[in-house]
Amino acid sequence: MNTIKKTIGIFFFFSFLFILSCNRNSEINNKDKDKDSLSINYIWIKSLTDSIQHFPERYSLYVKRARYYLAERDFERALKDIRMAIINQPNNVDNYIVLSEIYLYSGKVDLAKSTLKEVIRTNPKNNKGYTGLAEIYFYENDI
Repeated sequence: MNTIKKTIGIFFFFSFLFILSCNRNSEINNKDKDKDSLSINYIWIKSLTDSIQHFPERYSLYVKRARYYLAERDFERALKDIRMAIINQPNNVDNYIVLSEIYLYSGKVDLAKSTLKEVIRTNPKNNKGYTGLAEIYFYENDI
């Protein structure tokens, strides 16, 4: 049991580090690097938005942009994009996993849990729902 807790803890820790590392602007102190980073982020999000406008049926683009907004802690926009993906791809489990991450990082832990429980209910053989829920319970000490 301790091995499982350690593994889940390590996984969550690195997932959290990944989310934090995506928010490059908060970690850069050098003004030149900050300007470059802002430019790169602006260009990337603009090209992603342009792609969505040209190919609105490619819902994976909405998921990518939702993940970007999540990393930038822009939860409203992240929710809007992931909901668009879910509406058009209701059977894609990964979309619900991203939705639960948005809820979790925006402080809506109960919604994150209920989303993951629904993933488990509808896809009991998919491990992602179990893993996400286990991470939440582990850090709440509810195991």
